[in-house]
Amino acid sequence: MRYYLVVFGFIVSLGIQAQVDTTSSKGAITMGEVVIEKEKKIELPKGSKRYQKAKLKEFGMEPLNLTLEAAEPELIWPPYKSDVQFEQVAKSYPKSKYQNYLRLGYGNYGSPLAELGVFEDLGVFRTSSRLFFESFNTGPVNGKNSGNSLGSIDLAAAYKSENFQITPHVNFENRQYRFYGNTDRMNSGFVSEDIPRVNASIVDFQINTVGEVGDFSYYITPSVRFSNQNEKDGLDINNESVLGGIGGISFSIDKQISSGFDLEGYTSSYRSGITYDRSLFSLSPWVKYAIEDFSLKGGFSLATGKSGEIRQSGFYPTIKADWEFADKWSVYGQLSGNVEWNGLSELLNENEFLDDSLSIRNVENPLILEGGLIGSPIKNLTFETSLTLNNRNNLPFYVPSSTDSSRFTIAFDDQTVNQVTFKTSVSYAPTTISVYKASLALNSYSVNSLDRPWHLPSYIFKLSTSHNIKQKLLFSASLISMGGIRAPANVDFGIVNLKSFLDVGIDLKYLITERASVWVGVNNIGNTEYERYLGYPVRSINFKIGAQYRF
Repeated sequence: MRYYLVVFGFIVSLGIQAQVDTTSSKGAITMGEVVIEKEKKIELPKGSKRYQKAKLKEFGMEPLNLTLEAAEPELIWPPYKSDVQFEQVAKSYPKSKYQNYLRLGYGNYGSPLAELGVFEDLGVFRTSSRLFFESFNTGPVNGKNSGNSLGSIDLAAAYKSENFQITPHVNFENRQYRFYGNTDRMNSGFVSEDIPRVNASIVDFQINTVGEVGDFSYYITPSVRFSNQNEKDGLDINNESVLGGIGGISFSIDKQISSGFDLEGYTSSYRSGITYDRSLFSLSPWVKYAIEDFSLKGGFSLATGKSGEIRQSGFYPTIKADWEFADKWSVYGQLSGNVEWNGLSELLNENEFLDDSLSIRNVENPLILEGGLIGSPIKNLTFETSLTLNNRNNLPFYVPSSTDSSRFTIAFDDQTVNQVTFKTSVSYAPTTISVYKASLALNSYSVNSLDRPWHLPSYIFKLSTSHNIKQKLLFSASLISMGGIRAPANVDFGIVNLKSFLDVGIDLKYLITERASVWVGVNNIGNTEYERYLGYPVRSINFKIGAQYRF
């Protein structure tokens, strides 16, 4: 069971056009209620939301092998959170003895870029630091009103001994932008006045600790996160502080049986037009039986949470199994449930154009039923397919705010939302310098009080390829097609069908010397006009050129 999937290629800007019908829309837009959610993000296909593949075998706690070496740094651009981005394709030059780097670039839309990475050994610690800044002076409409910028700082250190490792990590991210969206989707057009600039910042600090003591292994990761969204004049829109963490212990009873438990807990304070405290705690004991070709894990999860006066508790049995029934072929399946924690930072990473007084709730999954097949039918080719049924309570949907239609608020179906997802993917690496990848995800949603599963796609199709040519030229190309996205119109609650689109991006890097390289990237080559979220078109063809120096 050594076969698992490589995670896929990188997502860029997309294209969509709208057609409107006036079908009546119901379903309450919940504002001002006390509510919650989790770090596991909802599947909106954005750069920061990624589907996590089911693992073929899960052997309890495995030590974290942290690597702080800098491969050829990847450029995910534009870092424009409302645009759908390509996933990154695995690509790098041969490992360089010069790990530190400075990268500079510039592109159309007046878009300077600067990035610095420093990786050093400080005695028993290995340290990693990265500074990043990119700014777009203009955007797809209304000049500077749709411009934006992103700055981030990442700092980490790692200490590792034979049976213990601790890794503190801090990340700061700040985005600046405006609510430039179409204020009347059907008539008047886009916001044209000089609207205030918005700052959205997230500070995240965590300490990851893993270790072993005899037959016991453990992990614990406490964390603190501060999220804030405010206008440049200091007027708060949303802010939230979260204290929490995860942890667990596993114990090897013998060579085939292990047991343990996992813990997860969060407490937070959300302040906006409404103010309330939230919390969530879950305990998940388990037992696992594993032999060479088969493993079975059973247990349950107890979860309880509170959002102001709203309480939520549940008991969820968990069964997971996988079987390597033939050489290079395995099947897996699971039946489980959980309660997910979501917060302001997760919502901002999905859609930064948020109104205040959000309703944020625990997302309860009473039933998750999943099965899949993983295999390698020919050499260097990996294939996976899966089918998942997920019942969700309090799944959030983005809808235009009734007080300011250039912003989004959160709506909930007042009953369970049933989601069926079929996924298939393939990765083929015929040589050590080339790789080809493809994936398809089909989603079906059953909603009750809402008319449609707003802003969720019915399909996502991706292709990517990367080639290292004579250790000098690195070429990558990616394609994404997405469709079936619907949104509630701002007028008379009609329905806007965002047209399916296809988007292509390419990336070239050339190694001049061992230290110096130049690069160019182009996104949205077809110059497609589209919206990922209603009323917010994204950039047409955009490119960037630059250079990098290692030291």
